[in-house]
This record gives sequence, structure tokens and C-alpha cells, in this order.
Amino acid sequence: MAAGVAKTLVEQIDHLSKIASDFSQFANIGNPKREVFDLHEIALSLTSLYDMTENLMFKWVPAHPKIMVFADKTQLNRLFTNLLQNALEACEERTKK
Repeated sequence: MAAGVAKTLVEQIDHLSKIASDFSQFANIGNPKREVFDLHEIALSLTSLYDMTENLMFKWVPAHPKIMVFADKTQLNRLFTNLLQNALEACEERTKK
């Protein structure tokens, strides 16, 4: 029973996080903050984010040399987070069938 409650809480937090992210993205859509950074920074943060996800093995192998980009770091972070979240949800839906 406690596991079900915990899962529901995590789902609700995810939904609230998405709503907040969508509002933030809408507010800043015309104001990208471009900077030069290593794309590995985003991958490393996503590894930490998904490291504790049950039934998921997320392995990141960095490419060498660094992958330097000139872009809005926040927008790219959202892009990769959304891609991974969509992939995770698609896998979950597949296992339910």
C-alpha cells in the first residue's frame, strides 16, 4: 500500500514539475540565453536524475573530445529530459500491454 502511495506522489510531483516547466518555457521562449558549454554537462546531470529510477538502466558513455555547443543550456536540458521521459513512458506503456 505504501508503495502505491509513494508512486502516486512521485507521479503528481512529475506533473507539477512539467506544468512549472511549461510555464517557464513559455515565459522565456523568445529570450534564449546562448552560451558555450560542453554537451556532456547535460548528459551527466540526466544520468544523476535517472540513476535512481526503478526498472531503468541509463548508461552514458562520454565521447571524447568535449562536445562544445553554443546554445541555450536550459532549453537543451529540457529537450533531452523530455526525450528521455517520453522514452521511459513509452516503455512503461509497452510493458502494461
